[in-house]
Amino acid sequence: MTPALGTPVAAARAAAVRRGIGPRPARPAGGEPAPAPPTPQWRWPVAILAAWTAYGLLSASQTRLFAAANNSQLSYSLVDLYAYTLGAAWLWAAMTGGIVWLARRFRVDRMHWARSLAVLTTVGVLVTIADVVYDAALMGWLIGKEGPLLVPQRLWASYLYQFDVNLFAFAIIVAATHALDYSRHLQEQRVSELRLQSALSRARLSALQLQLQPHFLFNTLNAISELVHEDPAKADAMVTSLSELLRMSIDTSTSAEMTVRREVQFLDAYLRIQRLRFEDRLDATIDVESAALGACVPSLVLQPLVENAIRHGISPRAGPGTVRVVARVRDDRLEITVRDDGIGIPEHAPVVEGVGLRNTRIRLEGLYAGDHEFELRRHPEGGTLVVLSIPYRHADESHEFRTFITV
Repeated sequence: MTPALGTPVAAARAAAVRRGIGPRPARPAGGEPAPAPPTPQWRWPVAILAAWTAYGLLSASQTRLFAAANNSQLSYSLVDLYAYTLGAAWLWAAMTGGIVWLARRFRVDRMHWARSLAVLTTVGVLVTIADVVYDAALMGWLIGKEGPLLVPQRLWASYLYQFDVNLFAFAIIVAATHALDYSRHLQEQRVSELRLQSALSRARLSALQLQLQPHFLFNTLNAISELVHEDPAKADAMVTSLSELLRMSIDTSTSAEMTVRREVQFLDAYLRIQRLRFEDRLDATIDVESAALGACVPSLVLQPLVENAIRHGISPRAGPGTVRVVARVRDDRLEITVRDDGIGIPEHAPVVEGVGLRNTRIRLEGLYAGDHEFELRRHPEGGTLVVLSIPYRHADESHEFRTFITV
């Protein structure tokens, strides 16, 4: 830093140093790209030089103002003053890059704090010595009439006077480097955790979907096996419908979501199998308004809900039963209901969820993180009602018609 140029100048210099030094941006460690678009490397040297240049100009201007306020005159020209302060500031600009590298090479952490502090303190002392010698040489070159400055007594006096300010500036650069690097590390770690969490969520949803597919496949094969000997023609038709169902299932096996239109096509293929099984005992209706056709829903979300209604509502009763699926868009949300008029849930019995409903609930939580509603309850008029509400997200442009399929 700038040495003593007389009492007024030294006081102004010290005040400017303590107010002017601040954290500087650090380059990304190891050249690793930050989550945000990386700053071009040439900007950091330019920014450092600009900052130290601004400090040098501020220090010289403050020295002039201090002298004017005390009605004193400088013993050197303004050109020499600005040349000296800028030269001293540019030395620190040249050393900043090395100090930043050293701070990253010897980080003050739990494992190596003692060694790092020893190295940084030693280098800090050496930097203060280099600054004093450089300032004295620069002063002697610019303002030679004050006499030789590179003498032990004057160097020692200047060193003692500037030691605290120079070491403080060195410590500020080290601390700023540590703070910026730790901040960048925490940001990158947070991004990495979010990516890992997203990958785990996708893997979990895929595993649940794979678990769901064998579940309805087993139930369908079980239904076919019951008809193989009783009605081979009907069993053959069910196998044909099952092959179509499996093809559609494979086509969507890698997608966590698909459109309501595609989901309805899949559900229609599933219901054709169930109609062959139950004949006139099953009346299934799918009612989807046109605005909901292009909405995104979890893949295979309707099939387990309808299967639950048929298995636990329609199948146990002796007479025919009805299952109705309705999809509407209300206030930026997609609302889906599945209602059956079967035997329903006993009044005092707890609601027990099977594999399909349990997996559906887990998948909804994984996809929408609580921004959804999923409820299974008794219907006041008998039977069971399932209500599903998720955020509306449009996948493609749907045709302006209303899908109404009766199976």
